[in-house]
Amino acid sequence: MDSIIPIPTLFSVQAVIFLDAGGERIYAKYYGKNFREKENRENFEKKLQGSASQENSGTMMIETYCVIYQIISDIFLYVVGNYNENQVCSVITDPFEQCVSDPSERS
Repeated sequence: MDSIIPIPTLFSVQAVIFLDAGGERIYAKYYGKNFREKENRENFEKKLQGSASQENSGTMMIETYCVIYQIISDIFLYVVGNYNENQVCSVITDPFEQCVSDPSERS
């Protein structure tokens, strides 16, 4: 019987993007073919900033992508995957939160 859940591959993550609270890029790495043009990347980043809620983390759909986001202090981390890849992307956001969180809050 075929699995409904896709097996994660090297191509599961389409982009990893760090934006500041004002929406300016801190760092971004794009892997998907649709992001080859600078204009496409900039437009996508604007959509990200406008779509994230003020909750500390969440999942949203933008265009044909599933975006997992995490807000830590004034840094917005976005991990972009295909529409059916949200669990794969969430594996990346958890270690990042541990790296940048306050050491006194770590267990």
